[in-house]
This record gives sequence, C-alpha cells and structure tokens, in this order.
Amino acid sequence: MKNKQNDNLQIGIKSSYSKTDNSAYYQIFDGSNWVDDNSKSNHFIYDENVNAIYSSFEAAKRGRFSWQLGLRYEHTTYHAHQLGNALQKDSAFARNYGNLFPSGYLTYQANATNGFTLTVGRRIERPAFQKLNPFYFIINKYTYQTGNAYILPQYTWNFELSHQYKSWLTNTVSYSDIQNYFSQIFLNDGNKGILLYTQGNVGRTYNINVSSQMILAPAGWWSLTAQALYTHKQLKGFNGNTYTTTSDQLNFSTNNQFTIAKKYTAELSGYYLTRSRVDIQEQLYPSGQLSIGLGKSVFNKKGTLRINARDLFWTNWLEGLTQFPTATEYFKLRRDTRVVTISLTYRFGKAYKVNKRSDGSASDEMQRVGNG
Repeated sequence: MKNKQNDNLQIGIKSSYSKTDNSAYYQIFDGSNWVDDNSKSNHFIYDENVNAIYSSFEAAKRGRFSWQLGLRYEHTTYHAHQLGNALQKDSAFARNYGNLFPSGYLTYQANATNGFTLTVGRRIERPAFQKLNPFYFIINKYTYQTGNAYILPQYTWNFELSHQYKSWLTNTVSYSDIQNYFSQIFLNDGNKGILLYTQGNVGRTYNINVSSQMILAPAGWWSLTAQALYTHKQLKGFNGNTYTTTSDQLNFSTNNQFTIAKKYTAELSGYYLTRSRVDIQEQLYPSGQLSIGLGKSVFNKKGTLRINARDLFWTNWLEGLTQFPTATEYFKLRRDTRVVTISLTYRFGKAYKVNKRSDGSASDEMQRVGNG
C-alpha cells in the first residue's frame, strides 16, 4: 500500500516443495552372468519444504536521503533417505530449522556528482541436494567421493558501503561474516591409504573486499570498462579442528570496445588473478587470460562476420596446492582454453524485443537441483 508521500509497504509469503529421487544401478560381468554391483548402486530420496513470510518498507525520498527496510522469516523442513541393499546399510536423516533475515539500505546524495549507499543484510544458502547424499562414489582405487548428511546451511551477514561519482566511477568497501561456510574438504580414511573428497562447513569465514570500477569513453570510437578488486579472506575450523588459513588476493579485469573506420568493431579483454584461496585446504596460483575479437557488418548490416580468439597466450590454467593433515599435493590442470572461432550471423525480418522469462521465486531451488 502507498501513502501520499509514495512510501511503499509490501508483505508476501512464499512456499516451495522439492523432491529428488536419484537411482543408479550397476552390474558387473562375472564371466558367465551379469550380477548386481551393490558396492556402487545407489538410491537416494530427498524431500524439502521451505515456507517464508516477508515484508519490506521503502520510504519516499526525503531531501537527499532514501531508505528501505525488510524482514523475512524462513522455515525449512527436510527428510532424506539412503536406501540400502545387501552390502550397504539403510540410512535416513532429517532437519527442521527457522531463522530471521533482516535487510536494508540507506542512500545519501551528497551533491550532483557524489552519492553514497550503505547496505546491510543477512541471507541463507542451502547445500545442493546431492551434496547431502552419503553414498560413496569410487573415483579411483585411492580416491572416493561422498556427500555429507550433516552439512549445515550457510549464513552470511553482509555490510557494504559504496560511493558513486557521476556515472563512471564506483568505489566499494564491504565486509561479510559467514557462518558454516561451504567448502570442499579432503580427509584421510584411516589407515587404508584412501583419500576422501567431500563437502563440509568451515566454522567461520571473514571477507573484506575493496573494489573500484570505471566505465569510460576515452574517445568516440573507444569504450572502456575496468575493475580492480582486493580481497582479504580468513577461514577457520572444520570437522572439529582449529585449522586456520588466510589469503590476500587481487583481481584485475578490463574490457575494451572499439569502432574502426565505422565498418569494423573490435574487442580486447582480459583478467589477472593473483594467488588466491577459495576452499580451506586448496590454494590456487596466479592465472589470467587475454582475448581479442574483430567483427564486420555484411549484407547491408543484416549480417555480422566475426572472429574471436580467447586466451591467446594459454595462461588460463588451474594450478595450486591441496593441503592434507599429513601431506601436500601439487596439481596443475591445463585445459583447451585457447580457442579461435569464426561466426556468421544473419537477421531475417524485423528485430523484435525479446522479454526474458523470469524463473520466479523458485530459481534458487532449481539451481540447487542443478548443482547436484
């Protein structure tokens, strides 16, 4: 509802129900017959119900200030069942929890060229359904992968202060405090010499980010977008121990668009990431790439001929160290990232505006199914 000052109050409810039923049956040939391989067969059933009520109040602009406050309550119930067989035992687990999630922002327009925005909010992220599946998948004779039936939702408090100068410069400082941070975890399976790869929760994670973004047009034929991001991250504790690690990283990226002689378009883009850390046990070495493209309109501007070259110097590889309780593993993964493509597109008839279809409030749940 709205008042004469155009304040805006919204209240709503949301309910979602998800069910996954994953079956994988394997057989082996014993020399004369095909028989069930119960060591690999897997049947996992998961049901989840999320109900939420939310409200938000957006105040009309008063002088140089505008603001919004919101509050959401979510309640989650789920039940999972791992069906057994002659070799694997039956198992089941369930969880029931509810939480409050406040949010809001305050904007101050200091003058015609400078604006400031303070944003605060708490959010929840739930694990992908398949990450909860406790069944063991055999990657090789030394490495198994399994889900974690006891993984908890991830909760994040975000605080962000941004400064906008005209329309071309944005500077941002942010801090996030993450509880039960999702991380891949590598464990040693007793004295069997088996490496166990799974997902788990890091007890606490802190992130401090400082970023600057510029959107410029240095010349009529050149547009430039550039961004620099500094991140300080600390991860502490998992699986009952006090393992702590910190990292400082810089990420630079740029995209340049050119118009040449009013007939050609060109693009030069790239990024560079210093040594970084995403998960508590895995450190990544620096990486980056440089890409270029050139295009030309053809057939009276109804078609476009374009050539693109991505990762020119083949530097976008994955390299780093994985730290185990008693060992350290070095890895380097080089992929086919250096690619050259040539394309020709042609537009028939008139151009119409295409409206993007919204996935609605169920998009988060759909992504969690896909991440399984």
